[in-house]
Amino acid sequence: MLKKAVESVLNQTFQDFELIIIDDNSTDPEQLAYLRDIEQYYRQVVVFYADLEEEDRLKTVRYATNINYGLKVALGEYVTYLCDDDYFLPERLEKMVRFLDENPDKSVVFGNQRTVYIKPDGTEEEGAVREHKEALDNADCQVDHSSVMHRRACYLKVGGWDDSPEHWGHADGVYWKKLGEAGYKFYPLGEVTDVHVYHDGSWTKKVGEMAQA
Repeated sequence: MLKKAVESVLNQTFQDFELIIIDDNSTDPEQLAYLRDIEQYYRQVVVFYADLEEEDRLKTVRYATNINYGLKVALGEYVTYLCDDDYFLPERLEKMVRFLDENPDKSVVFGNQRTVYIKPDGTEEEGAVREHKEALDNADCQVDHSSVMHRRACYLKVGGWDDSPEHWGHADGVYWKKLGEAGYKFYPLGEVTDVHVYHDGSWTKKVGEMAQA
């Protein structure tokens, strides 16, 4: 699903962005070829390749570790996130950037999120919409990280994500709580901006299975 996720960014109505892709030791030659191609073709795309021994993979929450690397090298004023099996709607960046530009006293904005379930036979089933109408003082376990944009100044103030192994499955919630404790409210955009995809290989499903084990 990587290609759909990446193209949902490349096809945004707002084009003044830097897309930082962190490849976490992929071995699929087709995926690696795709990443090399888009990095050469699109000036906005930067790809970093992790160099990781297999036994080190469970020593940290990998997506949080990779996000911290992305935050360190990011140059933009605003930061947003996307998992490789989710995707943005076309005007997401434009609307969130406009919100932060027009509200200099606010630092974090988030959109509603539509969920889609991919069945074993490959067909899709619409799920619920995660939505909030009020600003949140604590977005822990309420807002998915693919739905958020915040000022880079937030990261410079509170530091990076906690990638300790005990935070498998909710490292984003831990970071949202950290932002809330620093005084940053999460302001709703009030419309769907991204789609979260559930499937047999999704991290959400794996976390659920781990919790039931």
